[in-house]
Amino acid sequence: MRLPRFDVPGGLSAAEYLEQVAREGLARRFPGAGAEIEERLAYELGVITQMGMEAYYLIVWDIVRHARERGIMVGPGRGSAASSLVAYLLGITGVDPLEHGLVFERFLNPERISMPDFDVDFGDQRRDEVVSYITAKYGQDSVAQIITFGRLAARAAVKDVGRVLQIPFAEADLISKEINPMAPLAESLKTNAVVKREYEENRRVRECLDLALQLEGLTRHPSVHAAGVVIAPDELTNHVGLYRGRKEEVTTQWDMNAVEAIGLLKVDVLGLKTLTVIEDTVKAVARRRGVTVDIESIAYDDEATYELVRQADTDGVFQLESEGMRDLCRRVAPRNFKELIPILALFRPGPMGSGATEQFINRKHGREETAPLHASLEPILDDAYGAILYQEHVLKIASEVAGYSLGQADILRRAMGKKKRGEMKAQRESFVAGAQERGYTSAEAEAIFDTVAPFAEYGFNKAHTTAYAVLSYQTAYLKANYAPEFMAALLTSEQGNPDKIVQYLKSARQMGIDVLPPDLNVSWYNFWVEEDDRIRMGMAAIKNVGHAAIDEIVAARERGGPFASLTDFCSRVDLRAVNRAVIESLIKAGAFDGLGRGRAPLYRALEAALEAGKRLHRDRAVGQESLIGAWGEEAEEVAPPEAEGEEEWPPLELLRYEKELLGASLSGHPLDGYRELLAQRRAVTVGDVLAGRAGKEVKVGGMVGRIKTIADKKGREMAFFTLEDDASLEVVAFADCYAQAEFVIFVDRPVLVQGRVKRDEGTYKIIADSVTSLEEAEYRFAREVHIVLPQNADAELLADMEKVLGRHAGRCPVFFHVRRNGREVVLRARPEFSCNPSRQLVRSLERFTGRGRVELK
Repeated sequence: MRLPRFDVPGGLSAAEYLEQVAREGLARRFPGAGAEIEERLAYELGVITQMGMEAYYLIVWDIVRHARERGIMVGPGRGSAASSLVAYLLGITGVDPLEHGLVFERFLNPERISMPDFDVDFGDQRRDEVVSYITAKYGQDSVAQIITFGRLAARAAVKDVGRVLQIPFAEADLISKEINPMAPLAESLKTNAVVKREYEENRRVRECLDLALQLEGLTRHPSVHAAGVVIAPDELTNHVGLYRGRKEEVTTQWDMNAVEAIGLLKVDVLGLKTLTVIEDTVKAVARRRGVTVDIESIAYDDEATYELVRQADTDGVFQLESEGMRDLCRRVAPRNFKELIPILALFRPGPMGSGATEQFINRKHGREETAPLHASLEPILDDAYGAILYQEHVLKIASEVAGYSLGQADILRRAMGKKKRGEMKAQRESFVAGAQERGYTSAEAEAIFDTVAPFAEYGFNKAHTTAYAVLSYQTAYLKANYAPEFMAALLTSEQGNPDKIVQYLKSARQMGIDVLPPDLNVSWYNFWVEEDDRIRMGMAAIKNVGHAAIDEIVAARERGGPFASLTDFCSRVDLRAVNRAVIESLIKAGAFDGLGRGRAPLYRALEAALEAGKRLHRDRAVGQESLIGAWGEEAEEVAPPEAEGEEEWPPLELLRYEKELLGASLSGHPLDGYRELLAQRRAVTVGDVLAGRAGKEVKVGGMVGRIKTIADKKGREMAFFTLEDDASLEVVAFADCYAQAEFVIFVDRPVLVQGRVKRDEGTYKIIADSVTSLEEAEYRFAREVHIVLPQNADAELLADMEKVLGRHAGRCPVFFHVRRNGREVVLRARPEFSCNPSRQLVRSLERFTGRGRVELK
């Protein structure tokens, strides 16, 4: 090992200092610790010293200690490190390994000399500060991040080769979409009918795939490992070559495996967004409520938290957000922390494929008898209702049944996982012999070994599950008890990710929390909770509005108070930092709504306001003030003559601007006007399809998102497009369908898709049979026309309206809404007024009634 030197105070050895720090932690964590804890501590310290790992523990402890002192959030640990009591006492991890039955040898095995991994999570916004501390402490020449290599996966290899061979993009893209990204290219050639047919019938495709097979897996480009930091005892160039990346970052030339192989110390410093969400929530709770939440000391018996998990209200809850996890939360229905831990291990291919997940759920709820393979295993498997679920179960069974030390048991677990025939045979013989010595029959021993072996292959690390369950509980606790602050922090963490913003806005609304658009007189950078528990969007969420612009807006607001008008705004902010593009984005996003004028009128007035603002800036620069300014009165709103009208943009245009700039529409949803129509057509939502609740034949309403058209094998045009509601999925319109719907499928067009649901590689898509414009469908499926008459309606107006209705004669009855004596009266018009609804009819009638006063039902 080539560990860096750790300076130990007071002339102590590293081992003595490690014990001193550990015992200080023991006094804090376990005042009056008993014999069991003392014995475990002495054992771990002995193994650590025997393996020469004292400095490693102290180096990581020092990094974590520095982060905590600087107020940087530190996670409870990940991987097998949570198995170490010493790590818990040093504050490196946040899980008591004795309470949860974690096995130290899973982390540090005295019978298998290898470097253990301390993977430490820090708040993602401040990870760089931790790396800077390591660099400053051990020297810039001794510290570097670790290189990683992007490799050519199957799809990328096909696309790259196709580009070089000048195969039309549409053709190469069509083939690459059929390739399973989770498997080697050769497997898709065997199992996918489309790929196989194209390979056999198309010479260009065959040449492309043959070359891609040779290139698959080769290094494509270097990048920086997301976490790995290497620390050398002296200059790194004495041990490994260095590489300077495109952003001038310095990394090793060797990847993490090679760096570890030559004995250099690698520390994984990971940035975790969840920790930033927790930190922001705790700060907001303290600021708003005066309540100090010590997240590392919260009680793990909060009923509201477990109820939230049982109801699967887990948007934003660490590791429990996916539909599969939500379903598991409902079915497991945890009532305490020990029942929460297994959920993170059960939702994996191994347990689900073997039936262990169903077995666990049935046994927990008493639908199946809890019966371990042998009575002696009952105490070991008690936390999983007699099922083998964790790697630690394998270790304890080998120790109990065959007399293995826990170190030997970990070697057995690894051998079982690798399934090497010769090694497995030797291990089986050793296991059976050891079991017979302890009183088990040969048949019992062989049965236990054969049962344990497959579980060892996919059993999950309980230490990791337990540590991550801590984060699951902490985030669920904050959401259950401090929902507005948690949702604001969650939304802030996802600024720039429209899909997540839409998801969390929907979640907030379902919780009864309103999310308001940004307001230049109220908003700061991030999402903010107002006094009435409503969330105000921050200006940093607006596209094109950077931190420099926000700094200037906030500074001007603090200097001179709230902005009174657009001209007032333009006259007080530095227009170099807050330029026209920024102001246009602020207007379209609704940040000026508080001034009392519509967005379109302000947008039209912007040119004049900018000129007035520049003029006032120039006057101040030469020491002059306008007469109005000298009197201290507000500058009047300026608008050119052609912009004096107050007509607002149409609702769909307003929502489109919001989505474009904020990632979501806050003041409504483009589909709001079509909800009744969609219900009448028995349409499901995009979310229903993604959750697998929609069936095979569906009608789905949504907005058209991204569109891509390609030519199919016959040269006919087909399309792929996203359908968006509160979520999004892909729709495939093959040539026949696209030929009928070509003039309907446009970005931001509301449509009704009818088709078949197809599940492909774990995701859902729709193969469309038809795509209909909801705007046209609204008219097509209307059964009644309702007209609200203006107060000044007279016989002449009605005669003009009768002429319009006559030109659109049809089947739908017409109803007039009239105000009489302070109440509304609805009158059904004579049959000759019946009409055929259309967009043209509505617009013609609104010339008499005003916008929004003609409704189709």
